Amino acid sequence: MKKTLILILALALITGCSSGFKKKKLLYRSLDVAYYKLKKKNIKQAKSLKNKINHPFQADAVTDFTNVLKNISYKKTSSIGSFEDKLFKKKEAEQIGQQIQQAFSRLAEDEFLVAVKVSNETDSVMPSYTLTTVLGWVENDNKLNLVFGDVDTYITTDRARNYNAWSSIDPIVLSHKVDNSVILKGNGYEFKKVNGFDNNRWVVVNIKPAAPEDKTPPNTRVIIKKEP
Repeated sequence: MKKTLILILALALITGCSSGFKKKKLLYRSLDVAYYKLKKKNIKQAKSLKNKINHPFQADAVTDFTNVLKNISYKKTSSIGSFEDKLFKKKEAEQIGQQIQQAFSRLAEDEFLVAVKVSNETDSVMPSYTLTTVLGWVENDNKLNLVFGDVDTYITTDRARNYNAWSSIDPIVLSHKVDNSVILKGNGYEFKKVNGFDNNRWVVVNIKPAAPEDKTPPNTRVIIKKEP
């Protein structure tokens, strides 16, 4: 009885830690990418964010998001060595960049964007699947923040082929995370400092907003009749 009670308490603790990200609501999904909105109150460390959130946000051009994604590289280390690669291939960056632009335009002021991507690393009959997860928001000074949780993390084929499985993700934290995959320094973005050190999973980019809509009524043409 005592062991059963301890087990129940342990499961409750684990569930409580991850419950915030389970409250994300689907905006859009395809076969291998899904986008969600998540209330700020459900992000455990969001109280540390001091800048006002600028949502909904409409970028000046979809290429702004695409170029950001194209520039992000990562390094993965294992027991047999390490390698570096682009996190998003060109076609992926173009597709996801357009979808992210649309997703940010649909967020409320107190909502953040969560993106989940499954990739097939090989084109052979023996596929190798990976998972990448991102928490994103735009601040009032038009700075795009992207915090990565999983970075090209290997997952099983069964999980990759089951949407309910691959979309169930671990909470993305704003603090430093020790992992065998890290984002590398690159052109067009910088790392957010956390406790005085660069957080190599938190990318900050200046993003240009769309020009405000001109609501000035069109000029009225005045026709002056000449007196006979």
